[in-house]
Amino acid sequence: MQKGGQVSIAASGPTAELLKNECPEAEFLDLPGYGITYPGQGEPFRRHIVRQIPKIRRSIQQEGEWLRKEQGKGRWTLVISDNRYGFRLPGVPSIIMTHQLAPISGLGSFVDGLFRRTLYHYINEFTECWVPDLENEPSLGGRLSHPLHPLRVPVRYIGLLSRLTPTTSLPGPDLLVLLSGPEPQRTLLENSILSQWHTLPGRKVLVRGKPGAKDLPTVPDGTQVFNHLASPDLAALVAGAGTIICRPGYSTLMDLLRLGKRALLIPTPGQTEQEYLADHCIALGGFHAVRQEGSDLPVALSALPDTNTYAFPGAFEAFKNAIDAFVF
Repeated sequence: MQKGGQVSIAASGPTAELLKNECPEAEFLDLPGYGITYPGQGEPFRRHIVRQIPKIRRSIQQEGEWLRKEQGKGRWTLVISDNRYGFRLPGVPSIIMTHQLAPISGLGSFVDGLFRRTLYHYINEFTECWVPDLENEPSLGGRLSHPLHPLRVPVRYIGLLSRLTPTTSLPGPDLLVLLSGPEPQRTLLENSILSQWHTLPGRKVLVRGKPGAKDLPTVPDGTQVFNHLASPDLAALVAGAGTIICRPGYSTLMDLLRLGKRALLIPTPGQTEQEYLADHCIALGGFHAVRQEGSDLPVALSALPDTNTYAFPGAFEAFKNAIDAFVF
């Protein structure tokens, strides 16, 4: 956009709401997501996800058909897919952007290998694979984004990306809770944290991660609650916060690292990638992690390191260079 490119964004639901707030000048097209559902308490996570593999494969085929139909209107000279494995065009440079090059299923190395081969089958149909991570260690993705098994297409490491811009830190809340991720686990974590709200000292702010939502939960007096915040407001809030509680989602971690913040990480139950990233970030420094169920938050917060020492190098430079190589 800065160089005059015309950008279209295909998305739906909360993702579309967030992106419309960030890039109102873009053209928006409605593209349904994969429709993956996530289990509540008591249901095995992995079994629930495996049952949905046929639906995911159909969605991959359908998104490719949708894109080819739209391209019939003579629209695009470059396609960038954010983990959408059928979102590519014949004869048009089509990039898949993902850090998930070595899936961790939690079901053993044999199943991991099956998932990896299926993933590579799709990725190898693209022109290039762009990985939002550092090529050399220490990296954020660790073995997730640095597999031992090479792809057939070029892999370009484009550095860590974040929609948050570092800002002058003003005094902020003592505790900031950033919620995100799929339901029902997002709500289960929110309820768990609010049940211990009275045990957490200082001024507290809750950002619920629900763009487009209107209703707010009942919280004690003196607590600020937001369903969603635009990037400048969120950056200022994160920069000034004393302590943060959040999921170890990859985008969230990139935001925290860019602003140099420490955080207590609570992985989504059963999401092996988040569990791995939480452990990996503890080794990087500046983080501590606990399970969602049965955690004593005051005790967990007391185990946090005093600072985050991991540097966020070269924001967006590698990404801009990659775009320039294909478009300008």
